[in-house]
Amino acid sequence: ANIELNRQLHETELNLMAAKSSRDNLYQRLARTNPLIGMLEQEIVDSESRLALLRASYTDKHSKIRAELRKLSRLQQKRAQLLELQQSLTPDQINQLWQRIANETQAQASTNQPLLLSQFEKLQDADEQIAALSNELNLLKQKAKYLSEKRNVFTRLEKQLTALERNYKVKANIYDQLLERFEMAKVTGQLGRFEDPDKLKVIDKPSIPTQPLNWPWWLNMVIGLILGIILGLSTTAGLMLLDSRIYQLEQLKQTSNSQILAEIPNFHTMR
Repeated sequence: ANIELNRQLHETELNLMAAKSSRDNLYQRLARTNPLIGMLEQEIVDSESRLALLRASYTDKHSKIRAELRKLSRLQQKRAQLLELQQSLTPDQINQLWQRIANETQAQASTNQPLLLSQFEKLQDADEQIAALSNELNLLKQKAKYLSEKRNVFTRLEKQLTALERNYKVKANIYDQLLERFEMAKVTGQLGRFEDPDKLKVIDKPSIPTQPLNWPWWLNMVIGLILGIILGLSTTAGLMLLDSRIYQLEQLKQTSNSQILAEIPNFHTMR
């Protein structure tokens, strides 16, 4: 249905473009065959004929000849203006002009009236065809938009349905497994024996200790005291060996090889 709708939409667009092109060509032909210019040219020919008859009887300074010359000049100016104007007419202006001309020619008997009416009818037919194709194109676009929206809705629904089906399969599988475990547990009387090969895997066998692994508390205390005494003695010995200061007079005599005459106490001066 979507492919057929797109094909109809494409065909309607092509037909609308062809109808607009045909109407534009018709407008161009109507602009080139403006009946007002033909009427003015007929009046110019009549005016030139009357002017030739007047010149046969009067001179160019006569008032009738001057009046006819002014009329002829005015008609020629109007014709030039129309020729210049029809090059810049829009389709709407041409349509209004032809409607006005058709209304005027219907009130007057003219030999060109059938031709004028046929051209105007072709123009109206082209406009009606364009309007009909435009309406059809709008309807097809609305239908295509409606189908596109429905397709999007259906796509979302299909995704939701797929998700629901997937969830249903997973939950149904879980339910079947639980039901099978329940039934087998009722038969065997013990769930572990039924699931030993698949669910339970023993890596190392458990062992039960026969004696405590930690030492008794009094042994830990004795070991701590002994290690503390050893650490204290070794620290004291190390400090004494590394200390180079002199604390006794005998050490001073042995070090300096001199006699001690007097001892001066160390007085700290208070400031």
